[in-house]
Amino acid sequence: QNSYANWGENYALAKFGIMDVNLNSADPLLSFGVLLGIGLTPQFSLEGEYNQSLTGGDYAIESNPTPEQGDYSIWTVALYGAFRYPFSNTVYAKVKFGTLYENIERSSDINDPKTSDGFGAAGGLGLGILAGKILTLELELTSIDQDILFLTVGAHYRF
Repeated sequence: QNSYANWGENYALAKFGIMDVNLNSADPLLSFGVLLGIGLTPQFSLEGEYNQSLTGGDYAIESNPTPEQGDYSIWTVALYGAFRYPFSNTVYAKVKFGTLYENIERSSDINDPKTSDGFGAAGGLGLGILAGKILTLELELTSIDQDILFLTVGAHYRF
């Protein structure tokens, strides 16, 4: 049994992690995600992914003429091509790249609430290990955009 998907194999992943936003003194966000994938070859698969912050975070903008602060949350939807390089039958490295839609909602102490959204490219690196016949554990770092990194740990279930 390989630690990566074979052609036609479906898998689901649940993951938890921290979104680190490198803007406006923003707090990191505790977040979760779900992923559905299908193997196209033993190493390549397509993955659809949804991520959502579980908790809001605070931010502060000091450079405005009037300082602004509030809280924010993020959700994303993405489609990736994922390549897994097997080191053995139980351990693999993962590289993914694709397109992503992100939605950031924020409140403000001086302005109306604001939503920012848009499409962009995203990619990530990961390491996986086979933990059972149909279960794989995966550690991953995803760049959601130039200012957001998402570090996660998750569990794959193949069906």
